[in-house]
Amino acid sequence: MAWREELAADLPEPRPSDPSALRDDILDELSDHLTCAAERERLRGGDDANVAARVRARFGDPARIALQLWLDALKERLMAQRITTVFAVVLATAAAIACGLLWSAVRDTRTSLTAALDQNREAAARNAESNAALLARIEELSKRPEQPSTYSMEWNPVRVKLVKGQDGAEPAVAYRATLFGSLYKGGDGISVSKVADEEGTVDFGRVLPGAHIIEIRTPWDASNRFPLPVAPGESVERTIHCPAREIVAADVRVQIDWPQDLPPLIDAAAITVSGPTQPFAGEEWSLPGGNFERTFLVRRDSTVAELGSVPSPRGPGVIRWAPPLNFDDAPEPLPRRDWVTGYYKVLQMVLLSERPSLPVRRPTPDYVGIISVAAAAEKFRKYDTNVILDNPPSFTPDSGKLNAWRIHLPSEMVELARQRVREFEAQQNRTDPE
Repeated sequence: MAWREELAADLPEPRPSDPSALRDDILDELSDHLTCAAERERLRGGDDANVAARVRARFGDPARIALQLWLDALKERLMAQRITTVFAVVLATAAAIACGLLWSAVRDTRTSLTAALDQNREAAARNAESNAALLARIEELSKRPEQPSTYSMEWNPVRVKLVKGQDGAEPAVAYRATLFGSLYKGGDGISVSKVADEEGTVDFGRVLPGAHIIEIRTPWDASNRFPLPVAPGESVERTIHCPAREIVAADVRVQIDWPQDLPPLIDAAAITVSGPTQPFAGEEWSLPGGNFERTFLVRRDSTVAELGSVPSPRGPGVIRWAPPLNFDDAPEPLPRRDWVTGYYKVLQMVLLSERPSLPVRRPTPDYVGIISVAAAAEKFRKYDTNVILDNPPSFTPDSGKLNAWRIHLPSEMVELARQRVREFEAQQNRTDPE
């Protein structure tokens, strides 16, 4: 910065009586001080504007200092002239003292400036060494070959932890997790299947974002699927609670609580059952062979046969099923050993009336559908239904014992059957000759 021009701009115009070298001395001295101070601040860092501001903050207004020195110098000059005129000896003494003080001040200033310059040189040397080391490091890094990244930003790590039960106190070791979806580039419908480790953790690595599906399968093959959305740039970690109770084989026999006042003409019921599933945490886990329909024909003498298809009573006519029925002939219904300790529920119940076989030789009884009454869960309504089951009968057998599933007939179904029987008997009486 041009300190000399700034200092000279605020000084008064020179007069003939002024000392010829006074202006130059003041400008040279202050400019030297300010230049050294600015150089010292510049070495500490900062642009010219900040350096000038810090120098002014340290020394004050340079123009004001120059003007003050100028006035002080003129004042001394006038006093010196007067003292010379009046007291020559005093002037000489004062001049000598002034010269001594000025020399001392200049010497002290020179010493201070020399020390400051030495400090600035040392700081500059240290900064030069630091800058050289930094430049060498930058040059070294710039010469290194660029390392390709293993994964791009669109790949997202996915990890799930499988635990047993609602409390999740125990890891679900050996449970299998399968991730479905567009997991990798170049293909849809890809799946990755892994088994949980001793901590119940399954690490699928990194996959593409998307609406993926994860399937959890227990060691006894109970399974369920859950949505597993993966957002771009998101690390997915999820804990999934799994059933801990193992599903095993069970012995079950189906029975019906026949009402005492049910008309004798009703002598059989076709019960359609779905299952098995494994309920857990408000959801039903699928089991091998589960969610299929089985229909049992239960007679009032408690004998039971499993039908080959679901009955479809639609008014008068004969209903038959294939293959031929094979009733349990024992006084008590025999247990069926193809059940498991899962969850079963009734989908449909149909009350029927058996009549003697036709003249054709058949091993299977015929059932008249004219007095059939059907009760079904609303979502099952495959056939004509007379009664809707709001709360269908359900059953979960236990292992290690004989389970009897006693199914209660809804009261509205029984009442409707009585009405149908009365109508059927009245019609029979009108058609029979007297």
